Amino acid sequence: MDCFHLFLSEDFYDQLLIETNRYANQQRQLNHDNSPWNPVSKEEIKAFIGLVIAMGIVSLPSINDYWSTEPMHCHSWFRLVMPRDRFRQILRYIHVVDYTTAPSCSDPQRDKLWKVRPLINCLEKVSKELYSPNKQLSIDESMIGTKCRLSFIQYLPKKPTKWGIKVWACCDAITGYIYSFEVYTGADKSAPKSDHGQGYDVVMKLVSPLLGKGYTVYTDNFYSSPQLFQDLLDSKTKASGTVRKNRKHFPKNLDVLSKMNRGDCKFLHCDNLTICRWFDNRDVFCLSTCFTNSTATIRRRVGKEAKDVACPNIVVDYNKHMGGVDLADQAMCYYSMGRKTMKWWRRVFWRLHDHAITNAYVLYKANYKDTIKRQKDFRMELAYSLTTTALELRRHPGRPHTTILSRLTGKHYIYRSSNLKRCTVCAYKKSSSRGTKYKDKKIKTWCPKCNVHLCVGKCFEAYHSRVNYKKF
Repeated sequence: MDCFHLFLSEDFYDQLLIETNRYANQQRQLNHDNSPWNPVSKEEIKAFIGLVIAMGIVSLPSINDYWSTEPMHCHSWFRLVMPRDRFRQILRYIHVVDYTTAPSCSDPQRDKLWKVRPLINCLEKVSKELYSPNKQLSIDESMIGTKCRLSFIQYLPKKPTKWGIKVWACCDAITGYIYSFEVYTGADKSAPKSDHGQGYDVVMKLVSPLLGKGYTVYTDNFYSSPQLFQDLLDSKTKASGTVRKNRKHFPKNLDVLSKMNRGDCKFLHCDNLTICRWFDNRDVFCLSTCFTNSTATIRRRVGKEAKDVACPNIVVDYNKHMGGVDLADQAMCYYSMGRKTMKWWRRVFWRLHDHAITNAYVLYKANYKDTIKRQKDFRMELAYSLTTTALELRRHPGRPHTTILSRLTGKHYIYRSSNLKRCTVCAYKKSSSRGTKYKDKKIKTWCPKCNVHLCVGKCFEAYHSRVNYKKF
């Protein structure tokens, strides 16, 4: 699952490990908690994330049900990976930052997202570096559902998730890859603003790395304006979308009261800007720098019959490419990692993990077209990958030997040695050509950190990922 680890690297797990143990010690001292506690290991942190991914695939009413022995919802795999009480301990103490460094509430310029800021910064940076989106981009709002008591909670009645934290997102209109995003925390008085409104500022900020590269941006009527589209066109970026008729510089003569039948269109042009009024069930106003007054034919149901109706190509193209953010939301909601909680930052924390998995899945499909899996299979493989080491350690009870931990953790590289020795893994494999005798394969490749000779490929991987590599 290399695609996922490109978004959340080993450095992120190291920070999560340090801050979780730090917060656990702080809270236990503060509350005089004398209950049994062992510091969390990196293997447990990864296994914990893997279990939460699996919980998104296997949906049960409560956390305890995953460790239940009731035949109706018995899932022994969860018990094999980690005890229930240990999972609850990590869930209680998991943290991304040191809470003693929290900004003062009286500071008007404080970062309201400080609890998850390292994760946000990591995903913002990596998402832009790893993938070049298709030429069509869509910009819209996404919601992280929560009803926590929060100063920047939003209510969007037309969204499937009406209450929550709003996220501005710029996505690939074809694949749903989230290229850039911004969590909305209310009006930021310290941030630079233009005189053209919030929608203008959001679009220009999200697409700023892609200006001048020939992209086409699709927006709805919250963002669209003649000024925005003209400035994008000046930056060699086309745009198309619905628009409100009360926008500044919108022509008044297009909205003259006149009876229009279904499929009727009116167009106005100003240099490279085209404004369209189309009547479907109601008036639809569109603005574009991509099309002129060309039309197409679509099927519409009129009463009990389906009829051909004229439709501007602006609308046809908009309907085709505006759903990039909805496509990403759809992919994230199928097997969401989020669980009910009254701590808002945890909702954001798990949503960002879904964000990373969704982008990793798009990246996987783009690079491995011959072996494309369903998203469920991709998440299952990821959950198994994250829990493998913890599962192997639990299968062999007792304190793990330091040499075992050293070869299963950290970075290992393979070099060429001058000595010819037997492969440590092959030494425990039986040879079909030699009957019951074990293989006597001698090689020069070795791992200097572990000081053992290993074959390049499966033997090297098995030695550094399995506790009992002898049965590989």
